[in-house]
Amino acid sequence: STSASLDGTTNPNGGNDQEVWVQRRLKSDGQVHSTAFFGTAADDFANNAVLFGSDTLLVLGGTEGSWGAAVGGSGGDGFLLKLDISGPTIDQEWILQIDAGLSGGVSTDRLYGCDVAGNDAFLVGFADGTNVQGGRAAWIVKVVGVDSSAAPTGVTQKIVDGSAHE
Repeated sequence: STSASLDGTTNPNGGNDQEVWVQRRLKSDGQVHSTAFFGTAADDFANNAVLFGSDTLLVLGGTEGSWGAAVGGSGGDGFLLKLDISGPTIDQEWILQIDAGLSGGVSTDRLYGCDVAGNDAFLVGFADGTNVQGGRAAWIVKVVGVDSSAAPTGVTQKIVDGSAHE
């Protein structure tokens, strides 16, 4: 969470969004190497990051905004962000915004865990919704081809709540 700037890097949203998250990379001497802001004008939450290879960072979380290639909705969704950390700056390769697809009710979806096998990412999180048994369900997402420089289009997901969504 940050406001207008950090370490001399300006928040492109002007500091109005207190939930924009910051990614920092440190040199071996502990000095800040680079700082970058990523997010929408709405609230964005980074919940986890996984190193993929030696120069790619996969970041996942949730957003209330509309951000990047969307699978499903446009707000209250999870996201997977691919960052290139190989150079002197931290650069976005792609962002994939993913909606759990719970019809018939408002849902808030968040991604928290990630594992990579080959070129595929397996994500876990939760989906809150008015039509989910107990109000919250486990959410499992498979994203095929995270090694691509373009946003992946192969996404499958499963809601686990003990109801007809399974």
